[in-house]
Amino acid sequence: MDMTELGQGTRVGMSKLQQAYRLTVPFAFLIFALLIFPTRLTPIGMVGVLGFLALRWVALGTPFPKTKINPWMLVFLAAFAFGLVVSAKQDTAWMVASYTLAGILAFVGITDFADTTAHAVTAMGVMVLIGVVFAFGAPFAADWKGSTGFDFGALTTHYFPQLARPSNVNNVAGALEVAVPFALALIAINQKPWRIIGALALAPLLLMLLLLQSRGAWLAVAMGMVVYATLYRRWVLPFVPLVLLGALLLNNVFGDPLPTRDIGGDSAEVVTLGDRTQIWKEAARLWVGSPLLGIGVNGFAAYGAPTIGEVGSTYALVDSHAHNVVIQIALDTGLIGVVAFLGMNVLAVLGAWQVYRRSRAGSPERALAIGLLAAFVVILVHGMFDTIFWGFKAEIFLWAALALSLVLKVPNQAANQSHEIRQSFI
Repeated sequence: MDMTELGQGTRVGMSKLQQAYRLTVPFAFLIFALLIFPTRLTPIGMVGVLGFLALRWVALGTPFPKTKINPWMLVFLAAFAFGLVVSAKQDTAWMVASYTLAGILAFVGITDFADTTAHAVTAMGVMVLIGVVFAFGAPFAADWKGSTGFDFGALTTHYFPQLARPSNVNNVAGALEVAVPFALALIAINQKPWRIIGALALAPLLLMLLLLQSRGAWLAVAMGMVVYATLYRRWVLPFVPLVLLGALLLNNVFGDPLPTRDIGGDSAEVVTLGDRTQIWKEAARLWVGSPLLGIGVNGFAAYGAPTIGEVGSTYALVDSHAHNVVIQIALDTGLIGVVAFLGMNVLAVLGAWQVYRRSRAGSPERALAIGLLAAFVVILVHGMFDTIFWGFKAEIFLWAALALSLVLKVPNQAANQSHEIRQSFI
């Protein structure tokens, strides 16, 4: 999206307000940090997002970039706002809002400033670096009780303090996994600086994903990599069933239950892969009670207490979620919100697919499109069994993938792309 087109609302080219809007980018990163690391200062970040969008409205004539998903996004945000108002879990609903606002900030920033292929590469590189930061911070911010194969946390917590409130290993892994296909896309662009960054990023990302022992993340990344390779070489497609068989093996090897909090907070509850069907049934029961508008953000944590586990054992699941991103959004925002959410994602995937089909082999556009399509597969697969990309830090990667898929275009003249990418890196 060209900034000259964005400025048509003012009809005066790059006015002072437009220049001021561009200068807000460093402050946007500060607002972004306040939102993805919820603290008492997070309300300042929320106000900052409103100020950022207000400045864009004054400078460019609209608070949101003009994209094909705008109608869907506005409906989704309206349903989400209603879900926040009626939420029975106001103590945690604000955190879901914080991550969503961070995602919207990333969406607007990328859509506005990734106006060339070179800038889109830069934006993807920034997201990869954010994933690397999460990878290096993971040993000191993860709740390693969920890692049942080997206890890496016993080593880190003995020598180093926790840097933040411990997060479930699945949540931490979700903030890393989309960065993997993004890093591969940087390598495939075939420009030395970006290839180096992508290659160096893969090591900490993959190592930490291994240590976190999140079976959902392993399956999602494996499926993403198979799709990534298939888009280059179609003969890789038969490996999809092998990946699924491997997932069943992983579930047997690393199949011990994961701990969650019970009603009193004193003993451990469990959520295994087999329990999810019962959780989904409970979610469906809750959704039927208010299908159109949902039960409010994080409503499952307030109303849902399914009986799960083996025969003879009863586990009251409290302060949990629906363990499926589509079901969770349907509960939080109703049928209206979930249909709009799916519409946004379908249009974004189609946009990336069109770039893949129309761009020439070996071009930066095709490399970016393949990375984005693989990223959506990662999001879809992990989202089938968990809500990692809704109400957690990983949500920012979903919004970034949406934005990059919408701004990516097949260039009329591809001859200057190599020069553009080098210039953007400098």
